[in-house]
Amino acid sequence: MRRRRQYLEFLRRLMAVGGVALVLLLTALSASPELHHWFHGGDDGGSEDNCAVVLYAHGVSVAPDTAVLAATPALWRGLDRPEVAEVALAASRHLHPPGRGPPVS
Repeated sequence: MRRRRQYLEFLRRLMAVGGVALVLLLTALSASPELHHWFHGGDDGGSEDNCAVVLYAHGVSVAPDTAVLAATPALWRGLDRPEVAEVALAASRHLHPPGRGPPVS
């Protein structure tokens, strides 16, 4: 069990480092057009080549298609409670009746 936990912790840290490295790489590629051009292998796709670097630089996030669930309307079923003629309130136990005031100096 301990080995599995250590393995999962290692994978979690590896994914975190990979995510940070990816963000740093995308930032460097979006800041330097020459580096971006070199990264494409010399292919001049222009600034509108819709690669991940351009999308990251322009702040575009591509959302995956989500399933639209058909919601059925819920029926409200109220509880049948008898009506109460008067409300019975109990005295609070933590409140003390007023006592004497502080001594006069």
